[in-house]
Amino acid sequence: MKKFKIIILCVIIALAAPLSVSAAGTWSGSGVYIPTQYGKMWNATADSIEKATAPGSVYEITDLYKYSAYLSNDYSYEGNYIENSFHWHNKSRLAYVKLIKVNGGQKMSFVFSDEYYVYCAEYDSSFKLIKAGDWNTTGDVLQLNKNTGWIMLVFRQVNGDMESGAGQDTELSVEAIQNSPLRYLILSPFTYSFDMDGGTYNGKSSYKAERWGVEKMNLPEPVKAGYTFAGWRAEDGRTYDKSLPVKYDKELFKDCKFTAVWKENSAGEVTLDKPYVILEQNSKEYVRLTASVFPEETVNKSVSWSSSDTKVAEVSADGVITAKNTGVAEIKAEAPGGASAVCKVYVMGFEVSVPAYCTLNESYAIKISIYNNGTPQMSGRKSVIVDTEDAIELVRTGDASVKYSVLAETSNNYNSGFTKLQNAGYLAKTQDSATVYYRLKPAATMERAGDYTGSVTFSVSVL
Repeated sequence: MKKFKIIILCVIIALAAPLSVSAAGTWSGSGVYIPTQYGKMWNATADSIEKATAPGSVYEITDLYKYSAYLSNDYSYEGNYIENSFHWHNKSRLAYVKLIKVNGGQKMSFVFSDEYYVYCAEYDSSFKLIKAGDWNTTGDVLQLNKNTGWIMLVFRQVNGDMESGAGQDTELSVEAIQNSPLRYLILSPFTYSFDMDGGTYNGKSSYKAERWGVEKMNLPEPVKAGYTFAGWRAEDGRTYDKSLPVKYDKELFKDCKFTAVWKENSAGEVTLDKPYVILEQNSKEYVRLTASVFPEETVNKSVSWSSSDTKVAEVSADGVITAKNTGVAEIKAEAPGGASAVCKVYVMGFEVSVPAYCTLNESYAIKISIYNNGTPQMSGRKSVIVDTEDAIELVRTGDASVKYSVLAETSNNYNSGFTKLQNAGYLAKTQDSATVYYRLKPAATMERAGDYTGSVTFSVSVL
């Protein structure tokens, strides 16, 4: 309030000649310019004042001076231009004054340098004071009285502390105001349209908002399945996150469009339908793996396949594993972004040693060597089966009419426990390396001595 009283005092002291005053209250004696009374003296007609700013636009000071009235401390001066507007040569707080026509009840906003304060008083159409107003800074939005027809703007520049009423007054020249990068009066808000680019905000695919001046504006945060919102891209290419800053930005000082920027969500998890696979070496076996990518709304669900050892197992671009040599390999399915899953491949190989010939009643070791057949806790491991005929026919050398039948027997022990193979029996079935014993026993007593021969066929299979 102290600052305001000083302003009044400056006005009263500066105006040496009396002026007709129709504005009451705070600005009593301030010399508000009234076109009907002083237009002829100053060569400014009411018609020139009626060319006032049209509400709904944004105006620079260089635009406003063409249409606005003014106050002057020099009665003899004639003219109606910004260069000749009210200016206190004694460095008063009242540095620069403009009288501007507006529509009652409308909103308005100021955009001036942070070094300025702007005082706005409201008058009705006959220049009667309605509201004395207050000092405003850039970005302030005012709601004018419904009866307001004119506003009077007073510009003040200070140095130092910018809190209301503080700082040292300095002379503010007309050139300083004209050259200020922030020198606008806004009589309608800017309209910003937001293109969601496939997203939605509060369930809607489009959104518009209004902004006055350079006030802070929180921006909508849309959503889009499979994507993360990464900000709003303005028409000049710059991106804004959650709000527009409280500062002047020429590219945003107009109606403009923002487009949502989306970042595609990477897969958070990859799973495979098989944790491990057992294949047989040189068997031309193959297995197709199926990869699943999560979350479900992930846009790009592609995976790339790779093998840790292509000499053991290879994998195609669509997840088909082919066995190569015995060993262990890891088949990886990796999604863009790094999420992955691994399937272990055990390529199995085996060797089985069988006797080249057999003598009746002699025991022979059948050695089964299995490589990389997984671990005992794995279900579904492959089994190696070694089998032979249950009964073999022997023929006496030199006398083919003499024949005897012999039966194959097996045991886990070299000396005992032999049992005859019968009823689809087999020598051995194992998932691990093992040794079993094999012998041939005559089915009946052999009454004719001599050498006997016969063919024994061993078979090895993998299940």
